[in-house]
Amino acid sequence: TMVISNQTGYDWNGYGWRAAWSSKTRRSRAARCGVGTDLLRLSLPAFALLVPVVASAQGLQEEARRQLDLGWTDLEAGVAQRALSAAESALRLDPLLYDAMVLKGLAYEKLGEIAKARAILVTYLDFTEGLTQRPEAREALARLGDGSSAPVPALGTAAAEGAFTWDTVEEGDARGVSERLTTEFRGTGFEARYEIRNSKKSSEHQFHFPDLGWYFRVDQGGELKVRGKETIQERLDAETWLFGRRSGWNEVALRFDGTSVTAILNGSTRGPYAVGGEGDLAEGTEWRLSLDAGAEIRDLRVLPIGGSVAAPATSVATTGSDGALRFEPLSSRDAADVAAAHLGAQFGSSSWVLDYSFVPDRSSAVHAFVLPKLRFYVKIDEDLMIVKSKRKGFDVVKRELGNDWNDDSANRIQLELRGTRLAVTINGRPIGTYDVLADPPSGNTAWAIELARGRIEDLVVRPAGEATAPATGGDSSRTLKSGPPG
Repeated sequence: TMVISNQTGYDWNGYGWRAAWSSKTRRSRAARCGVGTDLLRLSLPAFALLVPVVASAQGLQEEARRQLDLGWTDLEAGVAQRALSAAESALRLDPLLYDAMVLKGLAYEKLGEIAKARAILVTYLDFTEGLTQRPEAREALARLGDGSSAPVPALGTAAAEGAFTWDTVEEGDARGVSERLTTEFRGTGFEARYEIRNSKKSSEHQFHFPDLGWYFRVDQGGELKVRGKETIQERLDAETWLFGRRSGWNEVALRFDGTSVTAILNGSTRGPYAVGGEGDLAEGTEWRLSLDAGAEIRDLRVLPIGGSVAAPATSVATTGSDGALRFEPLSSRDAADVAAAHLGAQFGSSSWVLDYSFVPDRSSAVHAFVLPKLRFYVKIDEDLMIVKSKRKGFDVVKRELGNDWNDDSANRIQLELRGTRLAVTINGRPIGTYDVLADPPSGNTAWAIELARGRIEDLVVRPAGEATAPATGGDSSRTLKSGPPG
């Protein structure tokens, strides 16, 4: 889900991929759960005769438009949280659907998130300069004014190692999760990210730390309770917390630095609250996760963090004498956002090489590099590579990486843009060269980094050297591709 940052105006939430790419996930997991690779490859040509593969790309764009239309309807009906969710769904499906940025900005305005609304609307006008723009963007900015607000507090840099992940957690699983975190988790602080669906109004869930003397809980009907040194009790409105039979998933980020906790609920920040100080998380402490039968958690990720939830942001990049930017490991959405800000502000070469390692935390890992103003992106969703450009005549490239991709170990990736052509190399093998731009870019441009269930290491972005002959052995087609490489 794309969420605005005051540093870049463009950020990615990392939640909800299963919904956006459900058909791909089911196909990939089926292959891993006993469907033979040879049988799958034999079945692909027959399937292609029945369903043209180009339809899948068109289907994603159509679904993105449908989500956008639903979001506008929700906004007009005054249901801003649902409008925000619809805008984020549309942007997941098609990151170049700029109208969804306007919807998202207007939804933030309705929710009272003025800084976020202003940031995303300004970004929209920047991205669409020279294109037809929706008048609502400038109208909203006139209402919001051009004042600035303080940057979002940095919430610590996530460690590259030590993450604990669960795909789903239900009532009967909570004890096992608690026991594992109690016996194995060590760190000065933690970040817990997850989605929770409450099928009943009476649903509730809680993270309790008896040794540290505090807990975080959302009770029946959406009542938030945080109790430690401070005691906080707040009834969450229907747009901040969703529950009931027809409700969707709530996105939660819980961050604790050893003394204070911050909760972000569907993009709305609560805290930081002073809660800790009675124990030492670094030496191990008891975790107690509880939820009732009406609640379900998915994509739970708990990882250690360092620093304070109120600490100022620190640089994650160094600039070499060769003009290259070298980044510390990126293992959280916040770190990816800061890295994208550095790229947009400090890197101005029109031809570049982006070299890095990507380590999946699990098979459903996703990451992407998006250049919104240049209107193209490269995404790897599990083992499916997607290249998309708004260049006239360019069809979406989709390619199963198969044996060229490691599900459980590091992958070395190189993206090289020279003029209008982008070359992709993965684990030493040239995958393809694609004409993604109509004209060579010039000067600095905006970047966004999408990151979910994995981490980026050894990231170096440098100006490209002298032009060389295109790598051979890869794909140079601009049409949609599906199935195993080769």
